[in-house]
Amino acid sequence: HYTVLMKGAPEVISRRCTQYIKDGLALPVDDDFFAQQQEVYMYFAKRGMRVLGFCMKEFEGPSNTNDFSAEAG
Repeated sequence: HYTVLMKGAPEVISRRCTQYIKDGLALPVDDDFFAQQQEVYMYFAKRGMRVLGFCMKEFEGPSNTNDFSAEAG
């Protein structure tokens, strides 16, 4: 069992995701998610706070690390 963790700009990280966790449930990333994310980002940014995004991917067995490159989009 392997887990890859990544951090970075929220708008970059979230575009690489298909799901997010809320109240213990995996929900699809959709337009509503992006709108709420932008609202929260602006709230903190207007107060001079830095905002980071985090994501993870779990998989079994070795994986091709090229799947996680910045160019993979």
